[in-house]
Amino acid sequence: MFMKRVLSLCLAVLLGLVCFGAYSREEMPVGSVGTGIAVGTSAIPPKVLHKIRITAGEDVVYGVLYDTPCGRGISQQLPITKEIMPPADFAKAFVLDERIESDEELTNVYVPGGLAYWPTGNAVAIFHAPERDMTDVPIIHFGKIDEGEEIFAEYDGEITIERYDKLETEE
Repeated sequence: MFMKRVLSLCLAVLLGLVCFGAYSREEMPVGSVGTGIAVGTSAIPPKVLHKIRITAGEDVVYGVLYDTPCGRGISQQLPITKEIMPPADFAKAFVLDERIESDEELTNVYVPGGLAYWPTGNAVAIFHAPERDMTDVPIIHFGKIDEGEEIFAEYDGEITIERYDKLETEE
């Protein structure tokens, strides 16, 4: 009887680790609303389209856009300068001027530093904190900030997102 309880407990712990994860930011699995794995949240890093620089006041962070339909759609709109708003305690967002057409997998899972598109609202989200397990709306991941995303927790104002590897070759 004791062995059966120990085995049941071990199985429950293992199941918890598989379902909820004991992963680092880079290894975080996705819990998708669809049938596949959303780009940018799996352990397999997506192909990078190019580097970006995000300027928020006097702070600057760097990241990448993924080589996906959504990432390419964002890239075509660069540079983007917008006022950001706080739609939630874990993200800042802004509305794009042009809608992005994409049939990519939607997910409600996010990671701090993730950049995502909300098709219904035609908005971009910058995730800066691990406050929740999931977003309230389905999103498409299109990029990631390398480090420093926590600057967005307290920042309200204008940001500029621009292609960075292009800037390096021009300077």
